[in-house]
Amino acid sequence: MLCVICKDKIEIKKLLFIFFLISSINIYAESKFTFKGKVIDYDTKESIIGATINLYSGEILVESMFSDESGNLEFTTIRSIDVIEVKFIGKLTIKIIGIDVYNEKVKDFSFIIPLFENPFGFISYEKKPTPLERKKEKERKKIILKGITLGCNNDKKAKIRYSKTGNYQFVKLIDLINCEK
Repeated sequence: MLCVICKDKIEIKKLLFIFFLISSINIYAESKFTFKGKVIDYDTKESIIGATINLYSGEILVESMFSDESGNLEFTTIRSIDVIEVKFIGKLTIKIIGIDVYNEKVKDFSFIIPLFENPFGFISYEKKPTPLERKKEKERKKIILKGITLGCNNDKKAKIRYSKTGNYQFVKLIDLINCEK
């Protein structure tokens, strides 16, 4: 009689172990998120090859990658990502914020990341700039400082804003996902 009870306990422990194993695999599968994007030049709409994409969880750099020969990027993560930072020489850095994907039903996110010329960096002229060239530079700075509105699906408006303290632009992930440009 005692051995029968021991065997039953061992069987129950095995069943519980298998149950927890299956449920943890299911939780892992449900918490995987795929991000697909394309990095483009805002003005020319051409792909940007070799843009640096940094993924941050809080202040910690989780992963770093580059856009491919078509300007594409793709990554799958189970970790919490708070900021996606995209950099390229001569362009303003853009930070994609508001990444709260764990509350979303969707598991795959696609978006286009527009990068803008950096009018606040060093500008080299072969000769002294004309008043018209200076005026154009001031206009570009004004546009970026007030924020750039993107045309979006469903008549929504998304705005890429400029951070004066960090010399970068930022946009919410949900705004980029809903946008065409």
